[in-house]
Amino acid sequence: MNFKKINKLWQLAGGGLLAPTILVLMICWLVTDPTLDKYQWLLLLHLPILMIHEYEEYILPGGFKEFLNSKSPLAPKVLKEEVPLSEPYLFFVNIIILWLWIILGAIFAKTIPWIGVGPILLQILINNITHTVAFQTKQKGYNPGLITTILLLMPYNVFVIWYIIKYNVFTQSDWVYGIASGLIVPAILFTITMTRNKLASKVN
Repeated sequence: MNFKKINKLWQLAGGGLLAPTILVLMICWLVTDPTLDKYQWLLLLHLPILMIHEYEEYILPGGFKEFLNSKSPLAPKVLKEEVPLSEPYLFFVNIIILWLWIILGAIFAKTIPWIGVGPILLQILINNITHTVAFQTKQKGYNPGLITTILLLMPYNVFVIWYIIKYNVFTQSDWVYGIASGLIVPAILFTITMTRNKLASKVN
């Protein structure tokens, strides 16, 4: 399977075509449906916002994979082209985990509301902190994804958390499950990333 071509396809289509289309449809839905569940709508909004963020990372201006693998604090001591972020790993994290998780969170927003907060906490721990703080420790200034992190992801994440608290969307157990999922998945991804770095160093 050619993950490089597959990744380029969803990166182009996501931010360039799907995100604008989804946003237009969501605005129409918000305006025309008086029975709309606002929390469900907010969770679905996460998907086009993420697509736009990924578009900045990989297409315009792009270069996030190369930045992470060679210039970020997560880069291995012994630099290697596909470590820690390879094309299959990139697909796994963005599509299998994030896109699917966000979609499931929106689908089950009314019955299992905590599912949708997991990817939001993941965004806070991974994208928000890394782009604005962690990456700045090694190379200060712009990194691919920084602008959409500041202008889109961070305000979105804060607003959704505020909305959940303001309108008592969650029970205590929802908070426990949501926070747990939002912490465990980033921890697993971080462990995989660092393990890939160590293995690459041993090979060299």
